[in-house]
Amino acid sequence: RVITRSQKAIPQCIARHGDTNQVYIVMLKKINCSYEETRRFNPDHGRIESAYKLASQVFGKAHSTTVKTRDYYYKFLIFTEDYAHPTNYHLPIDMIQHQADHQNEKRQVKAQKDNTKWHEHVQHHYYPRCHQPILLLQK
Repeated sequence: RVITRSQKAIPQCIARHGDTNQVYIVMLKKINCSYEETRRFNPDHGRIESAYKLASQVFGKAHSTTVKTRDYYYKFLIFTEDYAHPTNYHLPIDMIQHQADHQNEKRQVKAQKDNTKWHEHVQHHYYPRCHQPILLLQK
């Protein structure tokens, strides 16, 4: 029922917001997610691909909507065995790049935390009576 209602709302959404608007992209994602929850693929295969491509362009490659639509599109390509088509080579590359960027972000956050702990250690143990800010803490 949710899928049918959402699909009926798509033309009105396009008429009101356009087909590159965030509202439209999120609707496509939700329709695809509903199909995924029922362990089916959207019979309108073009919407699977367009949801990913639009989300990637509008939201960026690391946005949660893009990640969700990319995963669903990837599952669809694997299921239909269409992943070897030359136009689909960008998808695994995007997935690998997203994983690498995510790992780099994790490392940077850990390094910042470790650096802050070290500076707190230095301030507490080596400058216990210092009332002035330590230059090491100012970045």
